[in-house]
Amino acid sequence: MLPIVWAACAVVIATATIRARHDARAARVGRWAVAVLFPGAGAVVNTMFLATGEDDADFAGGRHAQLGYVAAIAFHVTLLSVGWGFYLWSIPMIGAFSLLLRAERQSPGLPTTAEVQHAVA
Repeated sequence: MLPIVWAACAVVIATATIRARHDARAARVGRWAVAVLFPGAGAVVNTMFLATGEDDADFAGGRHAQLGYVAAIAFHVTLLSVGWGFYLWSIPMIGAFSLLLRAERQSPGLPTTAEVQHAVA
């Protein structure tokens, strides 16, 4: 269900972005989609995962995670061009994402929380 919500919000946001230049309503719809995506499909879902002991490793593991780390690194490298103030944030984040990417590449078969709990029980 979670990937469907993310994909739906992404489609709405992308469509609204294209149309927002000429349509004020599209800009409002895009803002609402972002508002649903981050707190709704992000924070609330992650809080539920934390409360229930589940994770999204099946969805965001392996190649998907590696692609996400590469995209996050690229974003933060690009953010450096905005101004020196972003260096304080971006450089540590580039380092952190690089370490996570290296760990993911060295150990592509990391167990999910459910697998760890099953092994312990």
